[in-house]
Amino acid sequence: MTSLEARLARSLARAVAPDGLCLLAVSGGPDSTALLALAVATRDIHQRRIEVAHVDHGIDPGSGTVASAV
Repeated sequence: MTSLEARLARSLARAVAPDGLCLLAVSGGPDSTALLALAVATRDIHQRRIEVAHVDHGIDPGSGTVASAV
């Protein structure tokens, strides 16, 4: 386990009950997308369910493409 994976597991253990639901708000930018990828990749470590929320406000012409990618 990398130190980043361990930090995420500790943070989720403090914030979310075991077998609890973790809702990640993902903008589609590189930071939130990386957090989502890390949370999903380490599910066996942190033992939390992951759900994703993304809102496409339609402000940017490419926002539909971003929403589909998330």
